[in-house]
Amino acid sequence: IIESAKEREQFSYTSFEKFATPHANPQYVKKSAIIFLRLTNEIPWGDTRVRFIFFLCVKDEGPQQLEKIFDSLLTIIDENEKGYLVKGDAQQILDYLKEGL
Repeated sequence: IIESAKEREQFSYTSFEKFATPHANPQYVKKSAIIFLRLTNEIPWGDTRVRFIFFLCVKDEGPQQLEKIFDSLLTIIDENEKGYLVKGDAQQILDYLKEGL
């Protein structure tokens, strides 16, 4: 899964602002999941530096479902009014992400 995401990143970086949204090839995914990482320090990713990573593992989803997932993630990122992604504890982040998705 990780290798397929790395190959995808070589094609085109998935980073923007302080976020990255790498995703694996669906053929390697057994169960759909989204992994969120909040790093202590920013790391280089493509042409920018990121602190927040949403690693997408999506199985057998059609283009419309994938678009819906990405739209939801963008909404979560754009509307992070309470700052949970930056300073929330694990439970606050989980609740916030569930609410957005």
